[in-house]
Amino acid sequence: MQTVRVVYLVPSDANPCEDYRHAIANAITHLQQWYLAQMENRKTFRLTDTIVEVVRTKHKARWYATNPAGEYHLWFWNNVLADSFALTGASFNDPNFIWIFYIDAENDEGQYGGAGTCGVAVLPQHDIRGLMGLSKEPISRWIGGLGHELGHAFGLPHPPGCEEDQSLPESQCIMYLGMYNYPETFLLAEDKEMLNQSRFFVG
Repeated sequence: MQTVRVVYLVPSDANPCEDYRHAIANAITHLQQWYLAQMENRKTFRLTDTIVEVVRTKHKARWYATNPAGEYHLWFWNNVLADSFALTGASFNDPNFIWIFYIDAENDEGQYGGAGTCGVAVLPQHDIRGLMGLSKEPISRWIGGLGHELGHAFGLPHPPGCEEDQSLPESQCIMYLGMYNYPETFLLAEDKEMLNQSRFFVG
């Protein structure tokens, strides 16, 4: 049964925070209902029974941004995925799971923090803190950010032309600027069609 698996990664110098786990669970369940409302055929993704798994890592939080791993902008992304894949058995394009990894560690400036592609998404510490209401921006913006990266993990692209012209109506969809206005955003028709064909979306 194809499922979205959400993992909260706790570095070796941090302690698991139950409030963090609850905030992440609230975000992904809110998005499950938002995607359901967007799909005319009433499809959405499944979640695991635990909703958010807690996994301890063997590295300290700063290691993820400072350990050289490919090009500098990819250090955080590559290090988080190297640890998370080894600890959970995850992989890109997993036929059974879409993997969402939140980690209580922060990327450095110039590095990818939140990103998603090929069945996998990574969200850093400031996204968790945003879900806790510890950011200047509302919690909804951080749920929208998860919805955006989850969309990329499902294979959804940025809407064509919006990077060149942000005034296009399509730029307000969740796969572009609309993530900042969540839940007052939408999926494009072509995104819905792609999700309708996905084995991860069920009625």
